[in-house]
Amino acid sequence: MSSFDRQLGILKQFVNEGFITTDWFQPIETLKTLKKLEACGYAIRYSITKPKGEEWNIKDTEALRIGTSGGKWGGKSVDSNVNSTFRQKRRSNTSQPYDRIQGHLHNLEHGPESNEIKKNWGGAARAFAPVQSRYGYGKKILQKIWTQLTIPKENMDWPTQILRLEISELCAIWQHKNKFNGMAPLTDLKYASIPQKELQSMLSKAITTSSRRTKIINDEDYAKGDTNNTNAFIQNLEKHFV
Repeated sequence: MSSFDRQLGILKQFVNEGFITTDWFQPIETLKTLKKLEACGYAIRYSITKPKGEEWNIKDTEALRIGTSGGKWGGKSVDSNVNSTFRQKRRSNTSQPYDRIQGHLHNLEHGPESNEIKKNWGGAARAFAPVQSRYGYGKKILQKIWTQLTIPKENMDWPTQILRLEISELCAIWQHKNKFNGMAPLTDLKYASIPQKELQSMLSKAITTSSRRTKIINDEDYAKGDTNNTNAFIQNLEKHFV
């Protein structure tokens, strides 16, 4: 066994011991589950049939996105992301994981008509261009979109919990690049290889860069609060786990 394979084994052990990995959910069930969570990692992929096993072991096609999200408040505005006021106001009745993935799903459904892509918020136009080129967009696409969640098993303070999720995400992206000849997930801007970035640039009219922003807000609510994932797991999510 190579040293690289041993390192991957150590990383996988870290993920297995600290997190629960769910089954693959389609959009409606994904969003229903995310309303109960305040912090999680996720993998999104396109597949005609339901994927089998964990994202870590899938070797047929690249994932659309591997990410993480956590926060005490909603991540989007009170308005739809297809109107002109998108992201001008904040709301507090949903979790950031819910809003983050809802935004991804909206981009997959509406493509260039999504306001996030029109405004190129966070580099969305460039990030989602390869997906539109390969799979198109629309309601039929959503029928083939699957999401797997990685959920911390226990409560921690926000900075510690998000750090653990960040490490878990980097592990998954590293394994993805290992499986797919250096290719990051299709919508990845930060960890894409140079040829992948060139392809994204050619497919997108607006060439922008997007720096990663960890969802840790430097205030007392985060410093003193817990993520409450243990409670969410015990009361609402246990039946979903495999």
